[in-house]
Amino acid sequence: MERWSSVWADLLLVDMILLERRHLPPEHANVFARRGLWESAVIAYGRADQSQFERPVPFKEFVHDVAGDSGKSTHDRIMDWRHGHVAHRNSAEFETVETVVEFAQALPAALKLVIASDVGPANDDPFLAEFEQLVKRLRDEMYERKISPLAARVAEALSDGHVALPAPRARGMPSDDRLVITHLLKTLGSA
Repeated sequence: MERWSSVWADLLLVDMILLERRHLPPEHANVFARRGLWESAVIAYGRADQSQFERPVPFKEFVHDVAGDSGKSTHDRIMDWRHGHVAHRNSAEFETVETVVEFAQALPAALKLVIASDVGPANDDPFLAEFEQLVKRLRDEMYERKISPLAARVAEALSDGHVALPAPRARGMPSDDRLVITHLLKTLGSA
């Protein structure tokens, strides 16, 4: 349950990041913030697919089960962004760098770098809408199909006395450095 919940929390984060980005007008003054939010969303989404050692869950299969071929296609495009630009900068589709010599009166006058880096899709780009819809669908279905049934099984095992309760451990506290999501899964018996 904890592994699926961790992925679910990342999808919740992606949803909030994309919402924040959508509210930022696509103006020159916001280009770095919009790029940062886009890259954050892509990286957070990519963790669901790439965290196979720390929290191995069959995420690609889940995407296909929930969203079919079109969802898998959107997933693949998001991962193209991750691998080709956001995490590794290895695709000319997303970034080009050129060295340019500027001439004045047939003499070299300046040496310039021209870096054209994609800052993510425009708000009206259909791919962005597909990404947003996929994230919401995966998040909601993950809760319904994975987390809720697992929580019900744990609750049943607890109330049947089949599970020994560990000593309470310290809970993380929200701060400026740590996001803590505490979500009530199920109310158990009398306290």
